[in-house]
Amino acid sequence: MAKKVQAQRQTRQATKGSDFLKDDLIASLTQRRAILVIGSGITLQATGRQSAASWKGLIESGIQHATALSSGKERTQWQTAMLQLLNASSPDGWLTIADEITRRLGGVRDGEWFAWLERTVGSLSVASLEILKSIRAIREKWHPIIMTTNYDDLLERELKVRAVTWRDLNSALDIVALRSDDILHIHGYWKEPESVVLGVRSYDQLLGNELAQSVQKAAAILNSFVFIGCGDGLDDPNVGLLLNWINETLKGARHRHYVLLRADRAEAFCPSGRLVAISYGEHYADLGPFLRSLVQEPESLGNSEILGRYSNAIATPSDVISREFLDEVADAITDVHEGLGIVQRADEFRAVLDPNRPPIRRGKLSLAGNSFEFWDSAFRQFELQSIRATAALLVALPTPRLSEFGRARREQILLKLYELSKVSSKRGESDEPSTRI
Repeated sequence: MAKKVQAQRQTRQATKGSDFLKDDLIASLTQRRAILVIGSGITLQATGRQSAASWKGLIESGIQHATALSSGKERTQWQTAMLQLLNASSPDGWLTIADEITRRLGGVRDGEWFAWLERTVGSLSVASLEILKSIRAIREKWHPIIMTTNYDDLLERELKVRAVTWRDLNSALDIVALRSDDILHIHGYWKEPESVVLGVRSYDQLLGNELAQSVQKAAAILNSFVFIGCGDGLDDPNVGLLLNWINETLKGARHRHYVLLRADRAEAFCPSGRLVAISYGEHYADLGPFLRSLVQEPESLGNSEILGRYSNAIATPSDVISREFLDEVADAITDVHEGLGIVQRADEFRAVLDPNRPPIRRGKLSLAGNSFEFWDSAFRQFELQSIRATAALLVALPTPRLSEFGRARREQILLKLYELSKVSSKRGESDEPSTRI
């Protein structure tokens, strides 16, 4: 029982610890700098875990299909050997089995290879639309690039777009350049059997295709990958090679890449270079609601009713407070040299709404359920105004116009506000009327 409680506590901590990463992810989506990389976990959820939706299940069906086309005693021995190898080896070992299946089915140009793909991947049916609708909601809201390691066309059917494979260079470039809403199949598409990357030889062809690799690298240079439903797919020869290149070549890049994992797996995940994990919940079924939470509408900057709550501060008297002090207070609030800009933007919003803003009084500032005390000396007017402005933007206006830093460091900044308020309250009385933000 104690272990279960401890595991639940660790799960909650993992979820809470990834909150600022979720904010960063939303920022990448709003700025169209995110690429959704959809893995087999999505197809498994959408199909109710049909066997051919997983890589292992697909290979097992390939063994059965090839066996049915064989004759003689040897076919039973081959089938037994392949199934034993499949169950005993890691995904790396499955590549060899896939090569053997491809050979027995006549190669990727043979009709039997296509017939097998059509009977398995091409015949997947949707059992639950929830996860597909969640991805569609993100596409309709933010229009991110979508890539997939899957061979099926479930997403294309839901989004009403076209499947593009890694072999179609110009169409792939259109997707990466945001000129197309089609979906890029980086490991192939079942209706184009020669594009399907399943065994060692096909992976070698993909890894040796400089143009296909360059498209993936170009996408990584400019965008953040968001791996959804990938899990063990991060160890895939192609994806793994791409992540290694990112870690070596782009280790100094500002933007990071994300993998969405169940809470227990996110807790155990060791960040690798620029790749970090975000927990979507304790159960696989939590993924859909988590994805929908990425498109929830923030309160709009143009909503005068919202902004009206924050229109009770006056402009800073420049003849009383020096620019140096303004910079110091702004930097103390944000820990970077962007605080002054945040304050100026917030004050512009208030000025438009209420040109006759009342003066600041000494009293209490109520922020997110906590009361902070302040003294209204001329010297402290800008400090209070800065705190009001920053609080307004952090708490009520989490929009793309708020800096990425502000969204990522919200909790740290609120703590800084609390520390400043304690310093300020020591300079004056604390029994004056409250002023609410």
